[in-house]
Order: sequence, then structure tokens, then C-alpha cells
Amino acid sequence: MMGNILITKRSINFDFKQAHNANFMIQQYIYFYGRNTVIIGLLALFLVKEAKAQDSLNMQLVYHWNDTTITPEVYYGSRFNEIWGMAVNGREYAVMGSTEGMHVFDVTDPANASQVVYHAGIGSPQFIIHRDFKTYGQYLYEVSDEDPIGLRIYDMQYLPDSMPVVYSSDTLFRTSHNIFIDENSGRLYVCNEQLVGGAFYPMGVYSLANPLNPQFEFSLTGISHAHDVYVRNDTAYVNAGNDGLWVVDYSGVTPQILNTLTTYAEQGYNHSGWLSDDGNTYVFADETHGKRMKIMDVTDINNWSIVSLIGSGVDSNSIPHNQMIRGNLLFSSYYYDGPRVFDISDPANPQQVAWYDTYKFPNTGSYQGNWGVYCLLPSGRILASDMQSGLFVLELDSSVFVGTEKTASLQLEAVTLWPNPSTDLINMSLNLPHHTTLRVDLYTVDGRWVKALFENTNMEQGAQQLQFNLGEDLPVGTYFIKGYSPDLGSFVKTLIKSK
Repeated sequence: MMGNILITKRSINFDFKQAHNANFMIQQYIYFYGRNTVIIGLLALFLVKEAKAQDSLNMQLVYHWNDTTITPEVYYGSRFNEIWGMAVNGREYAVMGSTEGMHVFDVTDPANASQVVYHAGIGSPQFIIHRDFKTYGQYLYEVSDEDPIGLRIYDMQYLPDSMPVVYSSDTLFRTSHNIFIDENSGRLYVCNEQLVGGAFYPMGVYSLANPLNPQFEFSLTGISHAHDVYVRNDTAYVNAGNDGLWVVDYSGVTPQILNTLTTYAEQGYNHSGWLSDDGNTYVFADETHGKRMKIMDVTDINNWSIVSLIGSGVDSNSIPHNQMIRGNLLFSSYYYDGPRVFDISDPANPQQVAWYDTYKFPNTGSYQGNWGVYCLLPSGRILASDMQSGLFVLELDSSVFVGTEKTASLQLEAVTLWPNPSTDLINMSLNLPHHTTLRVDLYTVDGRWVKALFENTNMEQGAQQLQFNLGEDLPVGTYFIKGYSPDLGSFVKTLIKSK
């Protein structure tokens, strides 16, 4: 297609066939540098793609959405922020925040993906940078750091037709930077909460015994700031900005600090982190230019240590943002460098195995590009949000996704399939060491998701026997059955479908 661009009051035609998101690039260049710039500056901009590292490795774009009519905020020129994913009634969805509100997309079939729900915020979009989302059961929870929406809860059971607001109140707090939900204990953790009237608390903890009526339980004291938190089974890893990393046990009547890390290599502003499926590795990132992510051995919380540092390797000024872990793969949004994927099966020797550059501008030492990444959809597809250019749905090459999952460290015991080969019905037996969530999906041998076979958020401890219907229309051949539990890990079994 041909583009028409006004530069120094002259009209020049460019061929945009080879330029990814070229219209957006021009808009942003004009936004930041002004219309009356010289042509050589514009031409230099088009050379950025060649000057930067390879645009992608082992990761392909299957859907992209952007809306340049959304109001950019005034600090970084961003329109979009957090990303989260959910599987509801056999379909997959992405939820992404913007300066104006929150957007939900049905991404089950990327070729036919579309926005299905939108809810507006209440603040002035030009001053709104942050939103955050988490899910618990059938509900989606939303907060914002600048938009005074308090806490909003949405009911997801009606997707894709609607997702109504079922709770909206600033009674508990007015704004919050981030939230996390410990599904095992049913608690909502609210970071940097500001109450109506101005009172500020680094972190509040609320019971979700009634998911639509959160009740205050604790406040975290002793630190000035809790930027983000990861919690599993009442143990909270608090990313405390300039105060480092704190680990707090919330299982008792009174919270107990288990350990702190206030001095470490390449220290900066401790932004966020994620715990591995087996609970032995914690990865956190300092949101500081030029600082790499830290990979910690937390097998013994009283004798923990940083075993390696890992970065994108793109620029000495590169900066990580948000992390997630699935199996042996660490996913991190990396601002200017796009989402990055690392194999951490050997935490002391992590390897970068995939990336996709969502941001085509040079690294200016600010905060632009890839905000968030989500990697827990049943299909294995990856969701990424870019502050300037919206939603990206990505797929990992099968050599990365399926191959790495097959070697994952597992706590799921004695997984057996029978009959195998099978014509239709397949049985699975396994032993669960404790109450957990379990999801089972079917994949082709080249890593393409076929269908969800099973999902239960309330699996009991002990021996379990499940039965799946493969369907008579499933072609004869070899498949992978992949199971995943957030706290126990994952497994992959080979299945042969026969006539």
C-alpha cells in the first residue's frame, strides 16, 4: 500500500509493503519530534529495523490489533498497558488495558479474532498509564494507579456476548498499582493502595471467601513501597522497588517475614517477578536501564541465592518489565526489545530461545514498547501488549514450546494413559500431592493446539482417574496430551489416535 506523509510542508510517497506498522511509526515520529523535521531524520527512522537486532526468533505473529484513535497519555505517548489472558467455556480471551478503559478480545481463532467487550474508565485518559488485571474463578478483577475506579469485578461466564460489572467500589481503596490473587488460599493482594482521603499502604491483603465481597485482613508494614507481588500458598514474594525483595508468610494470624534481599548484583528498582512451577526458582527484574533479570534458587528460603543474570542482549540500555514462567520457559516483556523467552531448565545457565520485537523504534532510554506478556493460555499462544501499538498474539515454534515442556521438572506423579492407541475414549490416571488446578489439552506433534480436554480448578489430593472424548472427527495420527498445573508443573504424553 502507499502512504502519504507531510514532511516540512512537502508531500512524499513511500512504499510501506516492507515496513511493519509503518503508519504507526510515522505518527510516533511526528508526535515526539514534530512535523517540521528534516527528511534525513525520517529516512534514518526507516533504517531502525536494519540497525536493531533480528526482529523475531522462533516466534510468529498470528494476530495484531491497534487503535490509534485512543488518547495517548502525555508522559510516554502510550495508549496501552497491561495484558492478561483467560480460558472461559472452551474459548480463549485476552484482556488489555488502555488509557481509556479495558478491552477484551476473543482470540480462540486468531484468523477471526476480534474485540468483544469494552468497559470505559472514569479518569482523564491523557494522565492514565497503568491498569492491572487478575482472574479468580469466573471473575476478572481490575485496578488502576491513576484512574480512580477503586476495585472493579466482572463476571466472565457470559463471554463472548458480554462481561458485566458485578462490583465497582472505592470503599476498600481508590487506586492501586498492581494486584495478585493467590487462588489456593483465596486472597487478593493489592500493591501500593491509596484510600479515599489519601492514606497510603504498601500492600493490603483481602479475603475472597466471597469473591464479590472482598474483606480486609492485613497490611504490610516495614517497607515504603510494594510495586508488585507473586503469591503461592500464602507465601508472598514482594518486589519492593528500592527496598529489594521481601518474602512474607501470610498463613498465620500474624504475617511473618521469612527473608529479605536488600543488596545484590546489578541492583536497581525491583519491579516484578514470578515463581517457577516447582517452587524452586524465583526470577525477578529490576526496572532499571541496563540491569539484567535475576534468577534465584529459593529451594531453601533461608539460604537463597542468585545463581545467574539474564538479559535480552539487544542493547546496553535494555530494560525488562514483567515476567511469567510456564514449565521451563521464562517469558518477559522487555520494553523496546519486545517479548523474550528463556529456557531456565538449568537456572544457572539460562538460554534465550525466542523473541518477537513489537517496537520498531530505537531505545531512547525511556519507557516505551512491550509492556506485558501472558503465557498460560491452553493453546500455548502468547499474548503481548505494546504501549504504542496494541495487542499482539504470538505462537512459539514447536521446537521451543512442546520440546521444552516435555523435559519440564514435574511434581505430577505416575501419569498413565490407556488405551493407547485409542479410537475415541482415553483414560488418564495420576496422583496429586495436594489440592490444585489441572488443565489438559491436545496438541499435534508440531505443537499446534487442537482442543481442550479437561479443566478443573478444584482437584482434590490423591489418586485421580479422568476420561476424555477425543471425538470421532479427530484424524488418525500421533498427538501430544499436555497437562498443566500452576503449582505442580506440567507433563506431556504421546497419544496415538487409531481407526
